Amino acid sequence: MIDYATLYAEKVVSGEILASDKNIKACKRHLKDIANPPNGYEWRPDLAEHTYKYLNSLPDIKTGKPMPMMLFQYFIVGSLYGWISSITGYRRFTKAYVSTARKQGKSIIVNGVAQYELIFGKSPIREREIYISSLTYKQANVIFKMSKSQLNQLKKKSGYFKKNIRIISTEIEHIPSESTIMALANNPDAVDGTNPSVAILDEFAGMPDTEMYSRLKTGMSQQENPLTLIVSTAGDDLTNPMYAEEYQYIKKLLNEEIEDDNYFVYCAEMDSEEEISDEDKWIKAMPLLENDKKRAVILKNIKADIKEQEEKGKMTSIKIKNFNMWQAASDKEDSFVKVNDWNSNSIDAPELMNTDCWIGVDLSRLHDISAVTPIHAIDDNKMYITTHGFFGYEGSFELKMKRDKINYQKFIDEGYGTLTNLESGLINYEQITDYIIDYQRRYKLNVKGIYYDRNLASMWLIDMEKRASQFKLIEVSQSMMGLSETIKQFRYDVIEQKVVHSDNPLLNTSVHNAFVKVINDNLLINKKKERNKIDPIVAGMNAYTDAQFHEFAKPGIKEKIKNGGFSF
Repeated sequence: MIDYATLYAEKVVSGEILASDKNIKACKRHLKDIANPPNGYEWRPDLAEHTYKYLNSLPDIKTGKPMPMMLFQYFIVGSLYGWISSITGYRRFTKAYVSTARKQGKSIIVNGVAQYELIFGKSPIREREIYISSLTYKQANVIFKMSKSQLNQLKKKSGYFKKNIRIISTEIEHIPSESTIMALANNPDAVDGTNPSVAILDEFAGMPDTEMYSRLKTGMSQQENPLTLIVSTAGDDLTNPMYAEEYQYIKKLLNEEIEDDNYFVYCAEMDSEEEISDEDKWIKAMPLLENDKKRAVILKNIKADIKEQEEKGKMTSIKIKNFNMWQAASDKEDSFVKVNDWNSNSIDAPELMNTDCWIGVDLSRLHDISAVTPIHAIDDNKMYITTHGFFGYEGSFELKMKRDKINYQKFIDEGYGTLTNLESGLINYEQITDYIIDYQRRYKLNVKGIYYDRNLASMWLIDMEKRASQFKLIEVSQSMMGLSETIKQFRYDVIEQKVVHSDNPLLNTSVHNAFVKVINDNLLINKKKERNKIDPIVAGMNAYTDAQFHEFAKPGIKEKIKNGGFSF
C-alpha cells in the first residue's frame, strides 16, 4: 500500500513539488502530526484506500472514462479519511478549507466525497443528509449535476447502483439507507429543520455572510461525525466571511498562532503578484500542472484564457480566477490601497509603551461605527496603525449584524470593538472617552493630539473636556482640499512600507471597503455601498494629518555600529 497523502506532503516539503507557502505549511503540519500525533488522534492511511478506490472509479462526465486522482487530490481526500479519533474512529477533520485557481479539480473531489458519504457513510447509519450550497442554485447545481451524471453512468454498468440509487431532478437518494444529496441556493430559511451530516459550501467567496453556514452548522450539532467543506477560488469581496474570517483564520492556524486539530487546510495560491510572470511557479495556484501528461494542454488553455482577459483589461479577474489571489472589488486606480500592498505590511503587534501617538476619532450615533484609531511612531522609523470600534444599533444588535452583513460580535469577542451600554442603542460617547483615557494609561503614551471631525462631536467634546482635559483636541477639516494630501501621503507610505499594522480585522475591513474619489487631482475617501464601513480608516486619516510629519530621531553612533552603518 502506498501512502499517497504522505508522499505528496514529503514531495512538497522537499521542494520536489512546488507549492504555495500555505500548502508547504499544511504539508509540514501533516508530517509533524504523523511523527507526534495530536492527543486522541492517529494516522490510518489504510482507511482512506476505499475512498481512493471509489473516487478513482468515477467516470469523466464527457468521456465516460475513469479519472485517476492527482497526488494533491490524494492529499486532500487522504487527510479527510485517514486521520481519525483513536477513541471513536470518527474523522479528525470535521471542517476543511479547499481553495485553488478555477478548473483545478476542486469540484471533482468534493463531488466524489459527497457521493462516497451518500453510499458508504456510516454515521449516521441511516438518513444521512448531504447538502451542496452556494450563492445561487445554478452554482450549487454544478456539483449536483456532476454527481447525477456520474451516477447515471454507473447505473448503466452496475446492478448495485441501478437497484440502490434513485435520481430525480432535485435529489439523489441511496435507497437502502434513505440518505440524500441535495443542492441549495443561499436561502438560510430553507435549511431550518435539516440535520446535515455533510455540508459543502461551494464558491464560498461569493456568499455575502455566514447565515447559511451558521444554519447548516446548527443543524449538524447532533452529528457525531460531521464534515463541512468550504470549497472556493478567491474573490473580490474582502469583507465576506471567506476572506475576512476563514482566510485570516487559516493563516493563523498554519502559522501556528492558534491550534485547531479539527480544521484541514489546502490553499493553492500565488505567494506574490511578482510570481505571476514566472510560468514555472503557476503550479502553486494550479496544482493540476503536476500532471506531466496534461501539462501542455492545461497551460495552453490557461494562457488562452489569460490572454482573453488581458485584452478585456480584466487583470483583477486574472489574479483571482487564474492565480487564486484575493483582490479588492475592482482593485484598480480607485482602490484606497492595493490589497497586496496592505497585506505585505502586516507585522506582529509591536511594543507600544512610551511611544509618540496620534489618536484619530470618527463619530457616529447609530448606523455607522464610531472609531478610535491610534497611530504610533515605533522602531525602524515605522508608523503603526490600529483601531477600536464602538457599535450602536436600531431595533436589535442581531438585526444590525444581519442588515450590515458584518459580524460585529466577533470584533467584540476578539477585543476590537465595544457594544453600546445604552438601552436606546445609541453609541455612548462616554465609552469612547473611557477607552482613550485607558489606552493612554495602559501604554504610558505621549499623545500628540486627539484628531476629530466636528460632525456629531459636540456632546463628546464636552465629555472629553470634563474628564480628559489633558489631551489636546484638534479639529480636522473633512473637505477634499483639507484631507487630500494626507490621503496621498498615507497611500505612498503604505507602498513604501512605512505604515504597518497587525491584521486588526476591523481596520482591514475598513481599508478594503475604502475607495478614493478623484476631483481635480484631489482625493477623498468614499465607499461603494452604504453598509460598507470605512469609519476606522477615516479616523486614521484624521490622525495622519499630523502623524505624517513626525521626524524620527536620527540613530546615534551605537545604533549605527549595531546596524552595520558605521565604520572607522
